[in-house]
Amino acid sequence: MQDYKQLANEMIEANKPLSKIQGALDKHFKQEHKKEFEATLRAEYDLLFPATEIVQVEELQEDGSVVMIDTEVAIDYSDNPDYVTFDEYKAETIVVSEAVLDIDGNVVEPEVTELVRPYVPPVQTDIDLLVTEDIDYKVYSGELAKVKKDNALEALQVEHNTVMYDANGKAIGNMNAVVSLAGFKYITLTDQFKASALADTTKTDTEKLVAIAKNEVAVRAEIYKNTTVSWKGADNVLHTVMVESICEALEASMSQVGTIYAESV
Repeated sequence: MQDYKQLANEMIEANKPLSKIQGALDKHFKQEHKKEFEATLRAEYDLLFPATEIVQVEELQEDGSVVMIDTEVAIDYSDNPDYVTFDEYKAETIVVSEAVLDIDGNVVEPEVTELVRPYVPPVQTDIDLLVTEDIDYKVYSGELAKVKKDNALEALQVEHNTVMYDANGKAIGNMNAVVSLAGFKYITLTDQFKASALADTTKTDTEKLVAIAKNEVAVRAEIYKNTTVSWKGADNVLHTVMVESICEALEASMSQVGTIYAESV
């Protein structure tokens, strides 16, 4: 029989997704519920048909005397017409409705029986509560801290300008690539203009600085506001968004990542 408790522990060690650990614990608690039922049924059966009994038998001592001692012996049920095995005890049924026969004796409706001692599975909400309590304890004890953190990072999403962005490690990497390229273009274009402006001997230093500042504003607007990209949101729909929005979504994502790490300490 699969030890789901052990499986859950192995999953924790392997840093498996929280949903898989919860699934293993769900099976564990259901398994334990079934074991408890079987143990209770066995205890009832053993009261009815104990396997052994204590009898007194004579024992000869070295000095020739005889004493009576308690000895445990197996009980012979061969002459007991009421005796049933444990499996028969579990499988005992009662008739719920008799068979219905037609005038020729053919069965129209078969006899319906049900187990006298049926196993009733646990209510799922009760199992969910046990799983939640176990998970909460594991998180509290630090046993699941890394798993919870990694799952939170993987599921992270942020909303910006009505678009919901994935904010896991891969998504942050994609955002960072866009932001880095935009930054590279901004620096390249502004540096080129700055070098050209400073080399212009027809303008005063003040005019050069004003021109450089105006160019920086224009380049920033062109790259970050006027340039758009197609971005697949967390809803799996392509959205046309400004590069500036990607920058702001990245900033929000990194802030949330920091919060998750702080809470996992």
